[in-house]
Amino acid sequence: MNETKKSNEKSSNPPNPTLEASFISKFTFWWTRHIIRKGYSQPLNESDIYENHPDFDSSRITHKFTNLWEEELKTSNPSVLRIIYKGYGMSIIFFGLLFQLTETVGSSASFVKT
Repeated sequence: MNETKKSNEKSSNPPNPTLEASFISKFTFWWTRHIIRKGYSQPLNESDIYENHPDFDSSRITHKFTNLWEEELKTSNPSVLRIIYKGYGMSIIFFGLLFQLTETVGSSASFVKT
């Protein structure tokens, strides 16, 4: 189900540079210069790719949604949409509406000719 590496397993990949990068380095993507330079000079291998950032590890969210699903199965009518709402809350609705607004404005702007 979840094939993420355990924390005690040793990875052969280099550590993720964003963990120690400054705000300026992250903002300007300066931390990518080493892998870009290496990829420019030779094809990249799987061992060249940085380790996954801990914030992007799926084990935390998998555990959360597993618990929510177990609770949902106890109801008479389980719903995946209800699980998504419970897991992400209002943020998914907010960003969905924001996306809808930007798409509407962007598509309506193409109809306006001056």
